[in-house]
Amino acid sequence: MTDVKYAIDLYPGSRNMTMRPADIVNQMPKPLTEVHFTLSNDYQTTIEIPGARLSQDDKRLHYQVYALTTPMQPPSRE
Repeated sequence: MTDVKYAIDLYPGSRNMTMRPADIVNQMPKPLTEVHFTLSNDYQTTIEIPGARLSQDDKRLHYQVYALTTPMQPPSRE
C-alpha cells in the first residue's frame, strides 16, 4: 500500500475522533493480503476493517496485523 487518504471527524467535547480511509491504493506488483498497524499506547484505538480479521495482536509492542479476506489486487482502489 503506497497511498492512503483519510476523512477525520473530531469531537472536542468528548476528546474523541473518528478516522476513515477515504481512498486506499495498492500500487505494489502483487496482491496485498494484510495490513500492519503500529499503535500508540497514549490513545485508546479501535480498528475496524470490513473484509478483514485481526490475525496478530502484540500488546507489548502495540502492533496489530489484519488479514484481508479478499486480497487487494494491484493496481486496485478500495
